[in-house]
Amino acid sequence: MGAPAVSAELMLDAIKARLDLIVGAPDFNTSPTVAIGVPRDAIAEGAGELVFVTHSSSETIFDATGTHHTERAIYFLWCVSGNAADSYRKALRLVRDVQKALRSGFGALEVAAANAGVALGGYVRDHEAEEKTGATVYALTLTADWVVDLNS
Repeated sequence: MGAPAVSAELMLDAIKARLDLIVGAPDFNTSPTVAIGVPRDAIAEGAGELVFVTHSSSETIFDATGTHHTERAIYFLWCVSGNAADSYRKALRLVRDVQKALRSGFGALEVAAANAGVALGGYVRDHEAEEKTGATVYALTLTADWVVDLNS
C-alpha cells in the first residue's frame, strides 16, 4: 500500500470512475457532468446536472499493537441541478443515481484503495453552495478506510 496521500488520491480517482458510469447509462435517471473539484461558480440555467467530488480530510487511527494503523479519508460530493423548472426533483434523482453508482461499486472502491471499508453518509441541502451557484445543491459524504502495514 502506498503512502496515505497516494491512497487518498487513488480513492478519489476510483470514486470519480464510479460516478462516470452514470453518464449515458440506461439504468440511471440522470446523465451528469462529473468533475473533481468544488461547486464555486454560477451554473447557467438549463446546464443540466453536475457532480463534484473532492477529498476533504484524512486522519490516522493508530493500532494499539503498533504493527499497523488505519488511514481514514473523507470525501465530499455535491449533486447540482441547474434546471429552473424542476431542479429539486432532478437534484434528488441525481443523489439517488450517485448513491446507486457508489453502493454498487463498494467492492471496486475497496480494491482501489479502501481495503478496510467504505461508508456512504447521508445527504443534505448545501445552502452555501446554492448561493454561489444559483442552482439546487445536495451534499453527500463518503468515508474510506485503508490499513497501512508499518512493517513493510
